[in-house]
Amino acid sequence: MTQADRIRQFTLSRDVEPARRAGLTTVTIRVGDIHDAMGLKSAQPAVAGALGSLKFLDFAGVKLISREVSASRSKSPVHIQDPTGPPSRSVDS
Repeated sequence: MTQADRIRQFTLSRDVEPARRAGLTTVTIRVGDIHDAMGLKSAQPAVAGALGSLKFLDFAGVKLISREVSASRSKSPVHIQDPTGPPSRSVDS
């Protein structure tokens, strides 16, 4: 599993699936929060890329509402819609 796949899987488990269980229709994911929670070092661009990719959106069954990029990438949020979409599946599927 690649680093990007681990980021996608972690974010699905940490942010998207709890939002689904709570019945939320949108969720905001912050690059820095994922980066820090995973214990990554200097990998904010990798997190931003993994979360902004079509592969993540398809994998998680969500739609991208917006993606903001700040001077400090760690604060850059990714806003996704429809976390009530299809159930999660393996990164490898």
